[in-house]
Amino acid sequence: MSEHRRIPDWLAPYKNEWMALSSMCALFNIEGRRASLPWLKEIQPRLRCVTKPARNGSGVSRYYLVKQVWACALAHCVKLTPSAEITGENDKMRFLEKEVTSLREQLFKASMKPPTVRIVRPPDWTEMLAAMLCATEPKPLPGIYFLISEGVVTYVGQSQNVLYRMHGHRGKTFDTVKMIHEPDLTRLLVEEGRWIGAFSPRDNVTGKVATV
Repeated sequence: MSEHRRIPDWLAPYKNEWMALSSMCALFNIEGRRASLPWLKEIQPRLRCVTKPARNGSGVSRYYLVKQVWACALAHCVKLTPSAEITGENDKMRFLEKEVTSLREQLFKASMKPPTVRIVRPPDWTEMLAAMLCATEPKPLPGIYFLISEGVVTYVGQSQNVLYRMHGHRGKTFDTVKMIHEPDLTRLLVEEGRWIGAFSPRDNVTGKVATV
């Protein structure tokens, strides 16, 4: 962007603010004019505005975007100059801009350093949760089954005949049984391990899986 089209440094901190026309008169002057308000009223129909409660609490007022007013000034070859009210803030703004620039440089340098800790991507349980939503009552089919007590999975197992396998759990306490049909028998042990890792059921013995 060419220098003359870049918003001036003194106006940049205010560019995204919405102000009433009267407030803008306190923000800048128009070179060659004693008052800014007449020119602002001329371009008012071309400006986008929002209606908000007046700051003095009486009724509502219209507010205009500062950077749009600056764009109109650029298009009309009108030069805006800082008012006396904000001229005293220039030194403070320059100091803050230098501080922000310094912080950005530090952050950029830090981002170029290699990480000191290896971040492992957590497992994606989306597919498993979707499967759980489709779980059914136990059937005489191969699959993974879940013994559930008061909404908590207390045991995960696998069997080639889940309904028949329930006879072996008469000593356990549970109120619900759900199963996920898995016709691929070679995947049963793998899937059982995944579900045990997901729920860590209290009744599963570490390193031991149920088979039938």
